Amino acid sequence: LIYVPERYDPSTPAPLVISFHGAFLYRGFQKRLTRWNELSDAEGFIVVYPKASGLPPTWRMEPGAELEAELQFVSKLIDEMEASFNIDAQRIYANGYSNGAAMTFMLACNLSDRIAAFGLVAMPVVSWEWCQNPQPVPVVAVHGTADPLAPFDGGNNFLTTEPLPGVQDWLSIWA
Repeated sequence: LIYVPERYDPSTPAPLVISFHGAFLYRGFQKRLTRWNELSDAEGFIVVYPKASGLPPTWRMEPGAELEAELQFVSKLIDEMEASFNIDAQRIYANGYSNGAAMTFMLACNLSDRIAAFGLVAMPVVSWEWCQNPQPVPVVAVHGTADPLAPFDGGNNFLTTEPLPGVQDWLSIWA
């Protein structure tokens, strides 16, 4: 799902925002949730909302073949966007919600050479051991204190087999 604002000028490089939906959700939901298209109209950047594979759609982040496939997918997506539009390669940004935020974190660990900055909303914190190539990157993280799926202070939820670390503790490792 691609959104190109009316003011897009093919002779001028445009920023690109890649926005990842949460698990069990879809691109259209992410579009409505983020309202990136409205800001795109005002600021002149292009937005793409990729779709995770599987039923239900879920971004696969655990290191191994599935993560490699996701990273190749995103890298190819960037290549295709650059081939189709005049994209400013220095202003490519990734953001995501929930499972999409966790995928965005994995992109920060693995594709920081192609993506300039990262935004995480309601991220179910994942193991830092999964971050094979951590680099200093710009990031903004937003997380509610009453999130039942990713408890702010850490702990168990019905989706995980091990307790999650607290959000502040997890983010301090990144800092």
